[in-house]
Amino acid sequence: MLHHRPSNLLLLLLSGGSLGVANGQVYGPLDCNANIDCTVSTPLSTLVNGAGGLDRVIVPCGQCAHVDYTAGETISLPLGLEVVGSLLFPPSSNVALNTTAIIVQGNLDIEPPAEGNEVKVILHGSEEQYLYPHDECNGGYDPSCSAKASVGKKPIVVAGGKVNIRGMDAAIDCPSWTRLDRKVSDTNLKIDPSFAACVKPGDDLLVTSDNTNWQDEMKRQVTAVNSTTGEITLDSAITRALPALTGPGEPEYAVEVARLSRSVVFTAVEDDPEGEHIGGHFMVFVTPDVVQVISGVHFDNFGQGGNLGRYPVHFHLCDNSNGSIVSKNVITNSNQRCVLIHGTNGVTVEDNVAWNTRGHCYATETGTEVNNIFKNNLGSHTMKLWFHNTQSDSLNFWTGKHTAATFWVRNMNNEWIGNVAAGSESLGWWIEMRELNGDQKTLEPISSFRDNVAHSNKVVGFGTYKQGWKPTNGGVLDNLHIYKNPDIGFKYHITGNIRVTNSLFADNGHHILSGVWNSPVTFENSVFDSMSQDRQLRQEITCPVATYKTAIKHAYNNDIASPLTFINATFANLKCGKNLFQFHNDDRGGGRSMGAPTRASGITLINVDENRKPHFNCDFGARDTFLEDVDGVLGPSSSTGSPGFIVRNVAWMLAFIPPESCSNIPYSGSDCSVYCEGTCLRQVSIQ
Repeated sequence: MLHHRPSNLLLLLLSGGSLGVANGQVYGPLDCNANIDCTVSTPLSTLVNGAGGLDRVIVPCGQCAHVDYTAGETISLPLGLEVVGSLLFPPSSNVALNTTAIIVQGNLDIEPPAEGNEVKVILHGSEEQYLYPHDECNGGYDPSCSAKASVGKKPIVVAGGKVNIRGMDAAIDCPSWTRLDRKVSDTNLKIDPSFAACVKPGDDLLVTSDNTNWQDEMKRQVTAVNSTTGEITLDSAITRALPALTGPGEPEYAVEVARLSRSVVFTAVEDDPEGEHIGGHFMVFVTPDVVQVISGVHFDNFGQGGNLGRYPVHFHLCDNSNGSIVSKNVITNSNQRCVLIHGTNGVTVEDNVAWNTRGHCYATETGTEVNNIFKNNLGSHTMKLWFHNTQSDSLNFWTGKHTAATFWVRNMNNEWIGNVAAGSESLGWWIEMRELNGDQKTLEPISSFRDNVAHSNKVVGFGTYKQGWKPTNGGVLDNLHIYKNPDIGFKYHITGNIRVTNSLFADNGHHILSGVWNSPVTFENSVFDSMSQDRQLRQEITCPVATYKTAIKHAYNNDIASPLTFINATFANLKCGKNLFQFHNDDRGGGRSMGAPTRASGITLINVDENRKPHFNCDFGARDTFLEDVDGVLGPSSSTGSPGFIVRNVAWMLAFIPPESCSNIPYSGSDCSVYCEGTCLRQVSIQ
C-alpha cells in the first residue's frame, strides 16, 4: 500500500527528484502480504520456467517462493526479479542469478549458505530500470503505469519491502577485521584465534598500510589456517616487517587484517557504454518504519561514478529506520562511495570493511540524519572519485579541490565509535557540518565520538576544513589515534568550543595545523610523538617524518577569544630539525595581532632537543605574541624552571616586565626570543 507520511519526510522528498521521487510517494508494507503463510511455498525454478525469459520473474503478493537451485548453476533473469510476496534463500541455495534488476516490495530472506555454497547476484544491462508500485500499477509490473519510479541501472531496490540478508551465521561471532598479533614469517601471520576460526583456505585477506603511504596495503589469499593457534598461511610473501600487537613497537600501530570473502556476493558486469564506472547499486528507497538487515554480503563493482544516489549500500529518505542493521559486509572496487545514510535515522552501520573505493566512503549525506551508529568499520585505499556528483567529493568542486574522505561526517548527532580510516588519497575523516553550530549527540560521561583512528592518509588524517565546526554546547573527541599521515594529522579551521582528550598523535608531518576564525580548542591528556618506537625499531628510521619541520603549526592571527590550549600533554622525540611549535600567519585572518594566546600546562617533554623547544624567530610577523608556560617546562634549560612566558624580544613586548625576569633564548636566532619568569602577561583588547 502506498502511504503518505508526515511533513518532515515530505520536505526531505523535495531533494530526491533525481532518484525518481515524485508526488510525495512513500512506500510501505503491502496489505496483500498481511496474512502471508509460507507453509506453502513455490520453487523459484517454477516461476523462472513460467516466465520463459520473456517476462520479469515475479513472486506474487501474498505468496511465498523459495530458491531450489543447489548445484551452483547460473540462472538468467533478463527482465529482472520482482519480489512482491516473499522469497527465501535457504542454506541449501547454491546459485548465481544473472539479472538486470531485483525489486523488493515484499520480503527477501537470505539465510547463511551452507558450507561450500554460494549465493551470487550478477547485475548487468545498460537500460534504466523502474519500480512499479504494486497498488498503483495494476498489481505489479506495468510499463505503462504513470506511478512508476526510475531506480537507475543495475539496481537492487527495496521499496516498501523488507530484506533480511544474513550471509554469515549469527550464532558464530565472526569479526570482519582484527589487528595483527605477530608476523611469524613472510608467509605466516598470527592473529586472534576467534578471527582465524572464521577464515577458510581460499579467502582473500587485506593487510592495511603500515607506513605513511596510503597505497601500501596488501591483499593475499589464504592457503591454510590453524584456528587453534590463530596462524594463517598466505599464498605469497610479505617481505617487510609489520607492526603488531606484540611489537617490536607500540601495539597501537598494529596493522588491521580483514577478511574480504563472503558466501553471499552481489556484483555487476562492466557492460555499460557510459563506461566501466557504472556498477550495480543497492538502495532502500523511501521506506520508513521497516527494519532492514543487510549483513554478511560482499558488494563488488557497485556504485556508479557521478550518478548521485547510486551507491553500494544506500538508505534513501527512509526517515525512521530504527533497528535496521548494515553489518559485516565487504565493499570492494566501488565506483562511488560505500555506505550512505541519506534522510534516514536510527541505522546501525557496524563491522564493515571497504577497500579500493572511490569518493566519500561511510557517510551521512546531507546533515539532516540523526541517531545513526557507525561502529568498528574499516576503510582502506579510499580514492578520489574523478567524476562530478555535485557534492564535495566531486572533481573540481570548490575551485579545483578534489577530495575523498573515508568517513564523511555531516552531523555529529550520530555516534562514531571505533572506526578506522586506513589509507585515503586525501582525507581519513572529514567533519563537513551542515550546521556550523550543530551539537554532538553526547559529551559526558562517554563521548559519542570516541576510539576512532586515522592512519596512512595522504593529505589529512582528521579535518574540519573548510566548513568548520563550533558546537553550541561543546564537543568532545575522545581517544583519537592519528598517526603515520605524511602531511597533516589534525587540521581545523572555523572550529572551536571542542576538546580533544586522551588521544595519540604520532609520526605525522604536522600533528596539528590550525587555520583562522577559530574558537577555543583544547588538547588534553594526549601524546604527540614525532618518532614512535615502531618507526625506530621496526622501520629503523632515526628521524621524524620530514614533510614538515614542525609538530604543531598554529595560526597566530585568530580572534582574541580563540585560544589553543594544551593540558597534560606529552611531546616526544623532537630532533633532526623537527620543531615542537610554530606560529604562522594565515593571511585570511588579517592583521598582525596574535589574537588569543597559546597556553600550556602539565607538559612533559621526552627526548626533545633543546633547540626544538618553542621560540620566535627574528622575522616573525606578529607584533604581540607570547606563549604561556604554566609549569616552566618549555623554556631553555638555563632557566630556573619556574612558570613563565616565551616572548618576542622587542621593546613593546617587554615594556612592563622587569628586565631581570627575562633571559635570552639562545636557539631563537640572535636572541630574538626571551623567557620571562615570575611575571604575568595578559592580553587586553580595546575596541
